[in-house]
Amino acid sequence: MIGRLKIYLKYVRYQGLLAVLCLCFLSSVSPVLAGHGDETVLILHSYHPSLGWTAGIMDAMQERLAAKRPDLSLHVEYLDVKRNPGPAFYTSYVEGILPQKLAGRHFDLILTSDNDAFNFVRRHRNDLFRDVPVVFCGVNGFVAEMITPLGGMTGVAEAPSFQETVEVALSIHPETRELIFVGETLTETGRQNDMTLHQLTDSLPAELSIQFWNDRPLEELEPVLGRLTQGQVVLLASVISNRSGKVLSFEESARHVREHSSVPIYGFWDFFLGEGIVGGHLTSSHAQGELAANLGLRILAGESADDIPVTISDSNRYLFDYNQLQKFGVSLNRLPVESTVINQPASFYHLDKWQFWAGVTIILLLCFSLFLLIWIMVLRRKAESILAERVRLADLDAEIGRVLTRGGDLSETLQACVRILLRQTGTALGRIWTISDVDPTLLELQASAGLSTRTDGKHRFKRIGEMKVGIIGSQRQPVLTNQVAGDPLFTDQEWVRREGIIGFAGYPLVVKDRLVGVIAFFSKQPLSEAVQASIASVADMIAIGIERHRAEEALQGLDQIKSEFIATAAHELRTPLTTILGYAELLSNDMLLPGFPAEQREEYLGYIIAKSEALEKIIDELLDLGRIETGRTIVLDRQPCEMIAMVQQVILHYSQENQRHQFVDSCPVECLDIDIDQAKIQRVFDNLISNAVKYSPRGGTIRIEGRLVYPWLEISIADEGIGMTPEQAAMVFDKFYRVNTSDTAVRGLGLGLTISKGIIEAHGGKIWIESEIGQGTRVVFLLPLPERSGE
Repeated sequence: MIGRLKIYLKYVRYQGLLAVLCLCFLSSVSPVLAGHGDETVLILHSYHPSLGWTAGIMDAMQERLAAKRPDLSLHVEYLDVKRNPGPAFYTSYVEGILPQKLAGRHFDLILTSDNDAFNFVRRHRNDLFRDVPVVFCGVNGFVAEMITPLGGMTGVAEAPSFQETVEVALSIHPETRELIFVGETLTETGRQNDMTLHQLTDSLPAELSIQFWNDRPLEELEPVLGRLTQGQVVLLASVISNRSGKVLSFEESARHVREHSSVPIYGFWDFFLGEGIVGGHLTSSHAQGELAANLGLRILAGESADDIPVTISDSNRYLFDYNQLQKFGVSLNRLPVESTVINQPASFYHLDKWQFWAGVTIILLLCFSLFLLIWIMVLRRKAESILAERVRLADLDAEIGRVLTRGGDLSETLQACVRILLRQTGTALGRIWTISDVDPTLLELQASAGLSTRTDGKHRFKRIGEMKVGIIGSQRQPVLTNQVAGDPLFTDQEWVRREGIIGFAGYPLVVKDRLVGVIAFFSKQPLSEAVQASIASVADMIAIGIERHRAEEALQGLDQIKSEFIATAAHELRTPLTTILGYAELLSNDMLLPGFPAEQREEYLGYIIAKSEALEKIIDELLDLGRIETGRTIVLDRQPCEMIAMVQQVILHYSQENQRHQFVDSCPVECLDIDIDQAKIQRVFDNLISNAVKYSPRGGTIRIEGRLVYPWLEISIADEGIGMTPEQAAMVFDKFYRVNTSDTAVRGLGLGLTISKGIIEAHGGKIWIESEIGQGTRVVFLLPLPERSGE
């Protein structure tokens, strides 16, 4: 115990010596800072002059007092308790040397900053500072009882926005689960702040964890700061000291905390801003000093300090550091509306707003006349260009129109159109493709002029959807470019480079949403808008011309079919009729001169009956066609029919007569009664299976499939024959139409499918066909099923 006492006394003597040295230094620099007037103001600070907070207060006081009363003499003292928080320094200097230094001096006004200086004046109110008016600032935890019994005191109570700063931190970082307050309790201000913060935590959400890291030396703080993770937020409430007792400045404290922590840091005073904190509702040292100086000037002007109420500081502002906001990904939209952000990149407009607008105004005034003259010239030239363009386009439209209306071969007509366009537009190569008659997925080259006039080369066919021309056809949108070289969709890049091709303009030829072709032009110079417009202006005309030519061809073909039908019908009628007449004549002669055996007469009669039935069938088909043509419904004789048995009977008949084909029955095994005209439905089966046999000359499988797809009975007949193109499949139900009309074609009137469609529809059903060249054909029809019982 005695040893510890000796160490303590030694420490006190050391601190006393240090205090004397500090006194000598401060005395040499602080007594009088300005002026030599009759009135003297004592400015007493709790902390040291290099502390940012204290320096801000001092600067504001000096600026304000010098601006209004340059004659004042200022006497400044610094208690320096932040760097010397121990009791020894307090005893030796604050309550030892300083009172002796100030004893006997006369002051007309005292200004203090922070709690320690304020409390020093209060303790010596009745000896050193009797009857001297006092103005304080930066005082934490102020209550009126602190000055009421003493009199002659007023000031600015510091009210750090602890609650507002905590609330804005939680709002900006809603994922926060723990708050960590870093502060100190060795000074009066520190203790006041700590007490206020503890009171504040009682109002925070219960699930939020709170920690107080007070009076921890820097060496102890650094490792624990480094272990902080997302969801934790640090609130810096004071400066930090190291183990040796050295007190860091506010700026150094903030920088050290930032260097060792990866989580957001908030503060309560503006001297931390820009040194590592995100921000907060910060108290301004400059505002504290300015408010206190203003109150002091009022007292020096004659007002009584007792008549001036204590000001609760309203100088706190929402201040944030842009760099820290960016670091933690905080959008400026999440900040309070009245926030100020430092370090934010400023635009030229914000930096030089007035200069910018003044310069713009001057430039606009100087250029206005010149602008009007240029605008008039541009309008004139544009009008002249538009007029010339209209004349040229009018000539182009008229010339293309004459070519399209004179008739003739389609390829020759389109070739003439391409030559006209080349001459009018100055392009190097023009081509027109039309939809192929054989394959609707192909574009066939019909006209080519310029660098190449061949229409039978490798560019003759283009698949829709492939390469530039095919893409134009599939998307039905124009393609315009002046960068043909290097474009992978132009496959012949060697030709492009050799011929120096630069521009390309391609347009779909469309009539009523139906693609009929594509027109495309290549150019050795960039294609102007005028050239593109010239091509586009006649593209629709050419499309209509192609469609009209195709319609005329088709009309001449709905006539050829009629002629072919008449010839075919005559032949089909004459063949059985000739047989009937021949055998009937033989039998007639035999009745006059008997000579044929009974078996031979029966054979002849069989021929006559068979051919009569064939003739009857042809007549029935023509009669049914007449009903369909006149819009009358085919008359049905509906009777209950066991459908599956009928289908199997038809299959059996054909399988016995056709050895080259294999008939596969995929119908249901259960019986299915349905009300139909059995004879007419049997004709449908006869027509469809007969076609399947005829158009699969090499044999193969013919599959008849039936299934219930309520409320329909679905029946399909599929072969493995020659198949049809989509165009042919679309026309097979048309009257008189036959897929093949050559001499080698299967004989018939071309009415089978037309009559079958009429019979199915008369039953309330549907019929369609699916086919592909070389892959066979599948005909599907639906018949309505009777309603289920109970439904």
